[in-house]
Amino acid sequence: WPFFFFFSFLVIFPHISCADAFKCETNVAAKDYNNIIESVEEKYETITDFEAKFFQRSYFVGLDRTENSQGEVFFKKPGKMRGAYHTPEEQLFVADGTSVWFYQPGLKQVTIGDFQSSFRSDMPASFLLGLSKIRDQFFVQSVCKTEKGYKISLKPKQDDGNLDKFQLLVSLDTYVPIGAEIADFGGNETTIGFIRMDINEDVDDSSFAFQVPKG
Repeated sequence: WPFFFFFSFLVIFPHISCADAFKCETNVAAKDYNNIIESVEEKYETITDFEAKFFQRSYFVGLDRTENSQGEVFFKKPGKMRGAYHTPEEQLFVADGTSVWFYQPGLKQVTIGDFQSSFRSDMPASFLLGLSKIRDQFFVQSVCKTEKGYKISLKPKQDDGNLDKFQLLVSLDTYVPIGAEIADFGGNETTIGFIRMDINEDVDDSSFAFQVPKG
């Protein structure tokens, strides 16, 4: 699936570069890791839904190509998500907790999958969809302060055969997730940033319903 898949900061952080958004300025002492993770988990427990604009940068090692994408995303616990790409081409990803749909209007194609099997090995997505806590699936390798947040470097407790790196960026003030970097063992990397995030606005369930278009 293309959306997680994930989290760039040319828009969310307009005055700094994408690389600087994740650049460590001060290392956090290991004794403080647990308090920060607890704060992130506690804050995320209070979030039932959110909507945001996003900017995504993906690097495909086999093609030696970087692609920038923009769109909007809606989340609702548990397990509901709608990600609509507007550029560089229209695409739509919808999950309702039971099924997932990936719609490519340009190809007149819809791919349908089972929710559990689609997200079983996608641990970053599982956290954001409210299906697990960070410490249930990850060891904390390091934490540092960047210009915009805490960067938390995480290592999976169980090897899913694909995920090599997961770095979560959370706000310094609120501990809300505002971005992430993900890399697989093949060297493909994806960075995503959220902008103008609206939290607990009671996103309607109709946002997570999908009807296959005619044709």
